[in-house]
Amino acid sequence: MLAYGVVGVLWGLWHPTVDVEVTANGALDPVPGTEDASFVGFACFVIVTGLLAFAVAGWSFLTKPRGPAMMIWTALVVFSGTWWAYAIGARITSWMNTLPEGHPAPGDVLHLASADISLTALLLPMTIALVFYWCASVMSDSETFSDSAASADR
Repeated sequence: MLAYGVVGVLWGLWHPTVDVEVTANGALDPVPGTEDASFVGFACFVIVTGLLAFAVAGWSFLTKPRGPAMMIWTALVVFSGTWWAYAIGARITSWMNTLPEGHPAPGDVLHLASADISLTALLLPMTIALVFYWCASVMSDSETFSDSAASADR
């Protein structure tokens, strides 16, 4: 969970923003090149938590007794860690990117960050961990499987 907390802090600190400029009539005009900031933030979150899911599933497969219960435990740990990373990152993003008080003047540039992600971003790392654990179980030979289970019992 500590690793997921660190990922959340880093994601929140480095979350890209959409820059908008206040026009003379009070409208907001996006600054070119920053329109896709929400997608970039989403993609970074999914990639980093997905890589962490691989690591957790691999560690769980190699060091713990193997079986369906451990596979479910691994999925729950990855899901809760991913949610934890999102919760921390969203809090930091909203804290760092607050709108100024009062009415902005024409020509001011505001930095907007959307830390909203879909349920897909929370479920994908868990799915990656489940598939990785299952593939490792299917592809490991019975000697490796029994040696690992025996070493876990010690």
